[in-house]
Amino acid sequence: MGKKDADDDGPMPTPEQAQAYAERARAVIALARFDKFCAGLALNQLASHPVHQSCITVQALGISMLAVELGDEVGIGVPPIFAAWIEDFPFNCISITATDLFFVTKGFTWLGSEIVPFAVSLGSLVPSHLLARLCHQKTLRFYSIKGNLATATMGDLIRDQRPVSIYHVPDGGGVLNARSHYEKIELASRTDTQSRMNAHFLE
Repeated sequence: MGKKDADDDGPMPTPEQAQAYAERARAVIALARFDKFCAGLALNQLASHPVHQSCITVQALGISMLAVELGDEVGIGVPPIFAAWIEDFPFNCISITATDLFFVTKGFTWLGSEIVPFAVSLGSLVPSHLLARLCHQKTLRFYSIKGNLATATMGDLIRDQRPVSIYHVPDGGGVLNARSHYEKIELASRTDTQSRMNAHFLE
């Protein structure tokens, strides 16, 4: 039998394609771990959000984490049992309302199936005064918790070099499209600025 031609398997992926595939694979594993956590909850601990569509409320998740002031920033302390899926959770952003904080996921394709975006409300996670502080932060960092919540100290940084972007949900806006809302405003502003510069130089 002749030696199989390497080309029989089709073209090799580019480094960028291989990296994107690896990131999606890690995201799927993280979502599976999150799903396993949710599967172990009582029915009254997991519910559809009463206001925002495509959002679930996970009270047990919120009361298991800790929002703390770390100098000029507010960070989130995460117990070790959650760190594995937080590390590669496919965050699109964190959306904040006046009363709530949401983990918002990216939508992506995996093995021909569409993984649709959704949001997770953490309910009682963040006290109102820290929630107000977060509205003025651009990113949020996660830290491992050492000890129990009553005596917790912040440990190692999770998602090192990958803080999650924060967006405030506009009045009447949706949690899932908070990021795209502000990106459209920023793009329109840049386009308008460029148009004014072009007009200036063409006068």
